[in-house]
Amino acid sequence: MEINKDNNDFENITFDTLPAAVEVILKTVKRLEAEIISIKERLSVVSNENNNENHDELLTFDEAVKFLKITSSTLHRWKREGIIPYRKIGTKKYYKKSDLEEYNKVEIIKPRGLRRF
Repeated sequence: MEINKDNNDFENITFDTLPAAVEVILKTVKRLEAEIISIKERLSVVSNENNNENHDELLTFDEAVKFLKITSSTLHRWKREGIIPYRKIGTKKYYKKSDLEEYNKVEIIKPRGLRRF
């Protein structure tokens, strides 16, 4: 008796048809493993592309001010005090988006006089 993988003949497996059934199962498992590996590789590529686009993006001074929703003098002060890291390329300064996102996670505590608002 030949095992047909398309027809759910696995319900009628006998001792004589067991080797054929195991062979069908092994082929199916190998095919599924190959598909899973292929899907993982594609997901990894897409994930890396998204991470590189979002986190390695360099912002100009004005873009960083808008991204952080602060004034330009505040960003100048933070840069001078070393609060926000930046990269200098030629004469321009750039801010890594991932660094700004990390800073945004920090909770800002209001000065004492503003706490009641």
